[in-house]
Amino acid sequence: MALFLILALVLMSLAVACVVLPLHRATRAPALASVPASWARLLPWALAALVCFLSSGLYLWLGSPVPLQQYMALQALETEDSADSFIAALEKMVERWPDNQQTRFMLASVYRKMGRYQQAVAEFSRVVEASGGQEAEPVAQLAQARYMAQGNQIDAEMTRLVAKALRLNPDNTLALGLSGITAFEQQHYQQALQAWQRLLELTPDPDERKMLESGIARARAAIAQREQQPDKDAPAVPAAAVRVHVDLSDAFDRLPDAARVFIFARVPGRPMPVAVVSLLPSQLPTAVKLDDSNSMVAGASVSHHSRVDLVARLSLSGNALDADYETLIRNVKVGDSRSVSLVIRNPEDGLNP
Repeated sequence: MALFLILALVLMSLAVACVVLPLHRATRAPALASVPASWARLLPWALAALVCFLSSGLYLWLGSPVPLQQYMALQALETEDSADSFIAALEKMVERWPDNQQTRFMLASVYRKMGRYQQAVAEFSRVVEASGGQEAEPVAQLAQARYMAQGNQIDAEMTRLVAKALRLNPDNTLALGLSGITAFEQQHYQQALQAWQRLLELTPDPDERKMLESGIARARAAIAQREQQPDKDAPAVPAAAVRVHVDLSDAFDRLPDAARVFIFARVPGRPMPVAVVSLLPSQLPTAVKLDDSNSMVAGASVSHHSRVDLVARLSLSGNALDADYETLIRNVKVGDSRSVSLVIRNPEDGLNP
């Protein structure tokens, strides 16, 4: 607007010069000798004033004085000495020129900065409506105002507005920031990381870059933590184990109170068990599962082996090393869902073969 006024004055001055200078020379011509000298000198300047008057009148009549009035009103805002008076002046401008969306956008932005979020939402909504929702920045500003008006809570409408702003302009910085916040709070950490990384590329301000780098670091940490956790939706992997059904033959009708039954698994060809369960004879028959929870020594467990030997041992003294009767099945596959049967028999014959 200032440039327009300067150019208008320059052009008007040239026009006046084109009129005044020839007339000034003409007043000296013999044809005007009878005209009083004072009139002859005033004639060019009177015509120049008439040109300026007519030009201004034609502009006001045929042209548009509204932009000039709006410009002057905006210039007057600089003289306001308080936030309240500044907002009041802006509100009067919006009321006077309701179709000027730039002024309405400015008012909405001031409302948001002053914490008057509901009013900001209302004004940004009118700007978006006036543009047909086809400008990314007003749409993104409306999304931010809704987010703040709801106490930094995300809703479906705010998410929709952010997505729309990014469709209109994938590099809209405000929409990228909101997209990252939305994705992070919804635990879509990879999406948040992508949005913030793109925003970082578009952000020159050092302080803003530090904040973005902090958010990016949090998103990466959340992704790493999730990768270390088991997938809750993945099917459970059955633990490596062997299942045994253990029983005593009917010949064992009376046993001492100290008697114990030991069921254990050991690596073929090795005497040391990798899993042991101790039971009272009165608990038989029963089903037993031998897995890593029954390990005797750290690092020596059933899951480390593909096959084991299974032993059921009866000790009348209760000492696992003092075997009175036992039965054995060799080379049992670890992880087989089927149960192996072990029956301790033949007390008359000592140890079972």
